[in-house]
Amino acid sequence: MINQIEKKDICVNGVSIACYCAGDSSDTILLLHGAGVDSAMLSWAEVIPLLSNGYQVIAPDLPGYGASSRIDGEYTLSFYTEIVTLDRIESIDWIRFCYTVNYSDGKNTQFLEGNGN
Repeated sequence: MINQIEKKDICVNGVSIACYCAGDSSDTILLLHGAGVDSAMLSWAEVIPLLSNGYQVIAPDLPGYGASSRIDGEYTLSFYTEIVTLDRIESIDWIRFCYTVNYSDGKNTQFLEGNGN
C-alpha cells in the first residue's frame, strides 16, 4: 500500500518549516535534502511513499527552500543545525524515535548536530 504524502507546517525558533509526511509507524525517518536548487519534494518525493510502508517519514524543506520561510540572516550550517536538532524534531508531539537520511548539506547539518556542535 502506498501512503499519501501530507504537508504539515511547524514553527522552530520563529521560522515556519514545511514538512512532508507519510506513514504511521512508531519509528520515524527524517529525510534532509541538500543545498542548491533543492527542496524536500524535489529530493525525496519518490522515496517517501516507499519508506512510509514501514516508517513514519518526514522530509522538511529547510529554511530558505521550497515552502519553508526565508530569513533575513545568514544561512549557515550552524543555523540549519539549530533548526534541525533531533531534540527539537522529536519534541514535536506527532514525531517519535527518529532515524536520519541525508546528503550534501543535509549530511553536514546532521553531522554537526550529531557531534553536539
